[in-house]
Amino acid sequence: LRFTAVPPDLADRVKLNVDYNWAVTGGFDVSQAMGQLPRALRCEVCMCLYERVVRQAPMFANMHSALIKEIVLALKPTTALPGDWIFHEGDVGHEMVFVGHGSVEVVS
Repeated sequence: LRFTAVPPDLADRVKLNVDYNWAVTGGFDVSQAMGQLPRALRCEVCMCLYERVVRQAPMFANMHSALIKEIVLALKPTTALPGDWIFHEGDVGHEMVFVGHGSVEVVS
């Protein structure tokens, strides 16, 4: 990003995020690997990884497993580092966020 119009502080945040993800995954692209799996196997893995966190949301706690399977298959894991904003007040909501590890602070 050094040779783009991206401000240095933003480029530093991008580098921190990439470095963190590399350290956690060892460079292994989980999303790409999951995309190579047959749907049934991908579903089984996603249920193991995400069902618990999805069911912690009250609106999904007693939902039928078939719908939970569709939800976990649609999830796209992402990382937010300390100090990152996930949403800003007034943003249009295009996604639902489940916090699997760590915590978030809600400010207005």
